[in-house]
Amino acid sequence: MLSGEVTFEVGRETRVAQAGEEALVPAGTRHTYRNEGSEQAHFVTDASPPVPALQGFLEDAAALARAGKMIRPGIPSLRGLLPVAVMARHYRPHVRLLFPPMIVQRLMLDPLARLAERRGLRAGELA
Repeated sequence: MLSGEVTFEVGRETRVAQAGEEALVPAGTRHTYRNEGSEQAHFVTDASPPVPALQGFLEDAAALARAGKMIRPGIPSLRGLLPVAVMARHYRPHVRLLFPPMIVQRLMLDPLARLAERRGLRAGELA
């Protein structure tokens, strides 16, 4: 953590990391994080082995949040539904969304992603 504090959920464990601390996520472990503090948080992610798509996923997710297209972490607003659908489908081979369940992602988000892509939305250009 460079500044601020972030709440990490790693498996079934919850931990708050503050500036100067680390949060370790074992490879393949389901995890999520959120800033519940009053100030902006900054941290560096080091994935080993590297996951090239992770950088794009994190940048897209942050851009959607900054653009007001998320009502809370992982939950898109109506304006964010098509971009999140594109993100979910594009990054699925490397990054899994915890919500909605995978069957819902495939049945509902994939058709929305195809619609969004026909309208010109592309991963990396979502906000």
